[in-house]
Amino acid sequence: MIDHMSNTSRLVDKLVNKGYVKRESSECDRRQLAITLTDTGRAHLVKISNAVEELSNSLFDHMDENKLNTLSDILDEFRKKEIKS
Repeated sequence: MIDHMSNTSRLVDKLVNKGYVKRESSECDRRQLAITLTDTGRAHLVKISNAVEELSNSLFDHMDENKLNTLSDILDEFRKKEIKS
């Protein structure tokens, strides 16, 4: 099966349909598209960002700075391993 539409195009289509972004063609080059965040998209992004921050705070607020630094160091080691593979 051949799929002519990339995943990026499908994702952008979904965001356009939800009103989070708008797609505009370039007047100079019709093959070029500008994808712009709408006010609705910006508001939703702020809402998501706030929810992630609240979750992060609730997960880590009981840990002191030393424990958080240790956790950060451990996560750095995981990221290094992932890059090498």
